[in-house]
Amino acid sequence: MSFTTNLWNELEQFVNNLTRKNRSEEQNQSTSNSNEWQEGNSLKDIFKDISKNISKDISKDISKNISRDVSRDVSRDVSKAIVSQLGLLLGLIFSTNIFKIAKSLGSVAFRFTVSRPSLVLLVAITCFSAKYFTEESQSSRSKNMLMLKNN
Repeated sequence: MSFTTNLWNELEQFVNNLTRKNRSEEQNQSTSNSNEWQEGNSLKDIFKDISKNISKDISKDISKNISRDVSRDVSRDVSKAIVSQLGLLLGLIFSTNIFKIAKSLGSVAFRFTVSRPSLVLLVAITCFSAKYFTEESQSSRSKNMLMLKNN
């Protein structure tokens, strides 16, 4: 009997030690779970910051590219319009100066050569060139848009 009692006591002690060990492991695990939750929170914040920075960088790059493309297109169109308007203005100045020269010379032959029909023709040529530049810029813009859509 003493042997079975000793065996029973040892078994009871072993079970008690085992349950104590399990309880301490459960407590350690619960504290580690709370630490993981806190780390998860900080990881969540880190990922949130990273995604915010990435989206900010992407939007900044996109806006920079769009503004660069738009400014390039606008400056090209504006420069073509300016050139066409300068052509028109120079044509008018040139024709006006020719009339002044003809008037000051008093030459009848020169007046007939540079008469109103010539001025109308000069204005028509400059207007056509202005229209040509404008249509050319619109057609090149539409070609560029088609190329962008195809890509």
